[in-house]
Amino acid sequence: MDQAKLSEAIGVAAGGTFFINEMNFLNWGQEITFIAHYELPESHEAVDFQITLRDCRDLQWRVYAYSSRAENGATPPAALVNLRLGTNQHRKPFQMLTDAFGITILYGEILIQNSSNQF
Repeated sequence: MDQAKLSEAIGVAAGGTFFINEMNFLNWGQEITFIAHYELPESHEAVDFQITLRDCRDLQWRVYAYSSRAENGATPPAALVNLRLGTNQHRKPFQMLTDAFGITILYGEILIQNSSNQF
């Protein structure tokens, strides 16, 4: 799992919980951005960040039927279960598993950024 690498990339302590709030598809899916937040392990403070995959060429997406909406109709954040960041230039796929969906993407470039840092 690359969750420790992800927490290091956004500059926070490991051991917290990641949530995916939404996904944005641009240029017919050639660029995909995950809007997310990370809850710190002790204080439960949240750090907002984004993962952007550029030059995407192949996407496999599984949505789980048991995922449900909140009482107000809003879609709750998806808790991250497993993550593999993959390798750029389409060598190894990005793989994300949450409690609501699983996605595999071959990409050319990855960009991870929070409100104060860009990697």
